[in-house]
Amino acid sequence: MILQMLEYFHTDTLLFRVIAFVIAAVFHDAVHAAALRMLGGRLTGVAGGGFQPSARMDPLGLAVLLFGPYGWTRKMDVELPGKGKKIVVYAVAPIANLLLGVLFWWLYFKLHLEADSVSPWIVLARGVLQYSIIVNFMYFLVHILPLYPLDGWYILKTAVSDKWRDLLSKYEKYGLILVLVLLISPPGQSFLEWLYQYCAQAVMNFFY
Repeated sequence: MILQMLEYFHTDTLLFRVIAFVIAAVFHDAVHAAALRMLGGRLTGVAGGGFQPSARMDPLGLAVLLFGPYGWTRKMDVELPGKGKKIVVYAVAPIANLLLGVLFWWLYFKLHLEADSVSPWIVLARGVLQYSIIVNFMYFLVHILPLYPLDGWYILKTAVSDKWRDLLSKYEKYGLILVLVLLISPPGQSFLEWLYQYCAQAVMNFFY
């Protein structure tokens, strides 16, 4: 059940991976947008302030999908008064991805897709659900890291004082480099795979 993330270069799983990533990314941004509107804020920047999934895709964030079950979309500019509300907006989407991954895990076993089958529809459903579990778990684990351009970075920037926020802004570009090193280097991938295994085991303990 727990797939090896280093198999991501295999083209036979590309369709499953792309579908799983699009589901996770669109859901992630939709939760951001919904939370923002519920708290009285609004979107600015991308797509003229509206929420359009096709306009949210970031080329680099999509490209790292080749290296593992993670990525990101374009920055979502938030206009919302109050630090607490902004932190909620940035934090709720990664948590929602974790819960979505748990839902996909439940569906996978509820539908008995772990059983072998040659039916193309079963193969498609099994592949999409397997990678949807992995991608959503990793979306949660990666996006809580306090590194640009991930949600954890914006949570950190929102929580600190104006002085520290200005200082952090100067080092955003280095944060992107660190993220890329983490996602595509063997040590970084090993670390993320360890995090995933820990998260997956916690979910298995919950179900069993």
